[in-house]
Amino acid sequence: MAFDRVSSPALAGWVVGGFAAGAAAAILAVDGVPARVQSPFHLPVAGLAVALFVTMTFELSFESRRHSHAFNLSEIPLLIGIVFTGGFGVVAARVVASFAWAVTKRFPPYKAAFNIALNTLNVVVAIHVYSAVLDGASPVSHRGWLAAAIAILSCQVVDWICLPLVIGLAYGRKAAMAVPATVPVWALVSFINTSVALITVLVLWMDALGGILLAGLSLVLGVGYQVHQRLRRRAGILSRIHDFTQALDGQAGVEGLQHATLGAARVILGARSSELWLKHGMAWAHYVETDDEFKSSIEERLPDLEAKALTERHGVLVSRPTKRTGRSSLALDERNGGEAMAVPLENLDLEGVLTVIDRVSSHLAFAPDDLKAFSSMAAHAGVALHTAILLDRVAKDAEEKEYQSLHDSLTGLPNRTMFSNEVEAALAQRANEHAPQAVAVMLLDLDSFKEVNDTLGHGVGDVVLKVLAARLSAEVGERGTVARLGGDEYAVIVPVDDHDHAMREAEQVKACIEEPIDEEGLLIEPRTSIGVAISPDHGDDVATLLRLADVAMYSAKEHHTGVTVYEAKYDHYSPRRLTLAGELRQAIAASELLVTYQPQQDLASGAITAVEALVRWNHRVHGFIPPDEFIPVAEQTGLIVPLTDYVLTETLAQQVRWQRQGLDLEVSVNLSPRVVQDAGLPTLVRQRLDETGADPRRLTLELTETGLVSDHARVAAILHQLAAMGVQVSIDDFGTGYSSLSRLSDLPVNEVKIDKSFVFAMANGAPETVVRSIIDLGHNLGLRVVAEGVEDLGTLQRLRQLRCHAVQGYVLSRAVPANVLEAWLADQEVGTPSERVIVPLRKSRP
Repeated sequence: MAFDRVSSPALAGWVVGGFAAGAAAAILAVDGVPARVQSPFHLPVAGLAVALFVTMTFELSFESRRHSHAFNLSEIPLLIGIVFTGGFGVVAARVVASFAWAVTKRFPPYKAAFNIALNTLNVVVAIHVYSAVLDGASPVSHRGWLAAAIAILSCQVVDWICLPLVIGLAYGRKAAMAVPATVPVWALVSFINTSVALITVLVLWMDALGGILLAGLSLVLGVGYQVHQRLRRRAGILSRIHDFTQALDGQAGVEGLQHATLGAARVILGARSSELWLKHGMAWAHYVETDDEFKSSIEERLPDLEAKALTERHGVLVSRPTKRTGRSSLALDERNGGEAMAVPLENLDLEGVLTVIDRVSSHLAFAPDDLKAFSSMAAHAGVALHTAILLDRVAKDAEEKEYQSLHDSLTGLPNRTMFSNEVEAALAQRANEHAPQAVAVMLLDLDSFKEVNDTLGHGVGDVVLKVLAARLSAEVGERGTVARLGGDEYAVIVPVDDHDHAMREAEQVKACIEEPIDEEGLLIEPRTSIGVAISPDHGDDVATLLRLADVAMYSAKEHHTGVTVYEAKYDHYSPRRLTLAGELRQAIAASELLVTYQPQQDLASGAITAVEALVRWNHRVHGFIPPDEFIPVAEQTGLIVPLTDYVLTETLAQQVRWQRQGLDLEVSVNLSPRVVQDAGLPTLVRQRLDETGADPRRLTLELTETGLVSDHARVAAILHQLAAMGVQVSIDDFGTGYSSLSRLSDLPVNEVKIDKSFVFAMANGAPETVVRSIIDLGHNLGLRVVAEGVEDLGTLQRLRQLRCHAVQGYVLSRAVPANVLEAWLADQEVGTPSERVIVPLRKSRP
């Protein structure tokens, strides 16, 4: 179900709670409550209600720095009640315990109603499931074990349905999607609860007094758990302080320490956001970091929370508001917070406050122990920041004495360092003033300027550079900043309204540069290429904007466009692509790629005679990555050869396994143009054939027509070596390239595959001339013809009439793993050879 937030939490709770209550009532109205099983003793309803309440209240939690998992043991007494209380008594005990638990937790009415309704539905479903599976058997029999496991699992299924629904209605799809991620943890908890509950039932069945021993053991374990949690929390304080100091160690500069301090405080304390307030003259510098952003501003005064911490010279803890405690006088409404900790930073002339707001995990809250740890962290941060501030002051004094180090000696323009500072200042001003305007960074490079220096001398070249610097300064004026980054490269930063405005500014800059220069009667006509990057659309830091502007500038040079605004398609060296290349190398080495197979049907016999191997990558973090994203990365980084080797090896090994199972299937593997031109390809293929014992005559290597165009003689020699081994050669996507008949006829080609674009066109009513021509050409040259992209039986029948040899496409199956293909082949109906019916594995595109 796709949804975004459509209601308030209260309305969502009432709606889904009403649904759960209605479902429980309906089940009870239709089927009633199964009779209690015959057991050695009867557990009173009151005792069961107490047990349920105690286990619902006593939560076990596993905590990480930013998240935690909390669960209770209420499923244990629930199963005991089903066996030894039964009937409406279990339902009544569950309702009473849920009500008492909601009152204890001080839930608002909608949340209390939702939990009571959900717990009621749980127990009703569990009772009926247990009774149905048990079917009169003994609760302590193996069937009873199965009934217990399925009954408790049914409780979890009800939760997994209702909880994402209510969260999604209240907070949107993203919040709802977090619930399925906890399914493995809750499945493990259900298994543990089921096991403990069954052990308890077995003990009570043999001797009811055994429950006293179990109760005593539970009490000891509960006390031990509480002691362990306290010791673990104390150890955690020391660990957090150590981790915090490690995070600050080695950080240089005030800004680096600010980021490190805020990031470490937020992560180590599991906070939603962290804030740093530092005295800045008569005002306060304010830095905020969340998962999504880091921002800074200058504020005139401290908020009440930070002011209290600084005045009292100790940490302040603001707990989550409850009905009992009410909202603190240091409320965090303006910062959308419910709880916070603030500790002062005081070290000589450093005055500031460090704050964390809201725990990420709803199961945890800031506690006094956290405040102690946070205070120790702040002491370390204060020392580090004070040292960094002193060093920063020394650096600034040195910069003031070395003005020339920030300016270009030839033109007097700011140099790269000063330009970077100007960009940072412009970005900070935009952030502080929340200005609607964007900031455009332009990178300018003169075209063929080397010819000016080589022809007219460096003296004239220097004159040109100074004239252009003056023109740029006059054109940009006070709107922005002009810098010379070195050589014949300039940079400009100006505020803009949008992309169109940035283009107009860049065109004006280009026009002023390209006006002729009269140097002692010699007319020089400069030409330039300009790349533009815009903040915040393309980045919010200097390095990113300069890099992306540089990418755009080289694109402008390559395509002779004069001015180009950055687009991701121009960036062949983005961090994403670099990261993907490294991860692809690891995936190949770890055999994490999946080779799938798409079948081909021989139209004469109607049998599945061949499969095409296609590689798929299901990334552990990013999920499915399409081949058209990672294969170009492999080609650009040289990984295409090991990737092809991986697919070839897996495919040949699978073919041999199929032969042993009685499946005689030819296999085909795709080759990129780069692999086809690799002189080591024949040796590689021979080695893999020898290692796997595969028959080379049952292997087809597919290459596209574009692979034949570049260095045709080299490719032909390699293909002849492969053909000499007995390997078949196929031309893929035939009809879309530029290969001539003469080139095709002198190659050892056995097969051509009609590009699916022509098959799609024929299926949509377009003339079938191209398809018919390729089939006739194949027959005339003695080549096997395969049509790709066949998606319906009508097109298949028409291809049979046109004497096409084989078809491949969704009319048969998408590319699937080997085991799925085997199962599908085993289920096929067998008809006459010319009319064999193939039941599609999937009738539509995936």
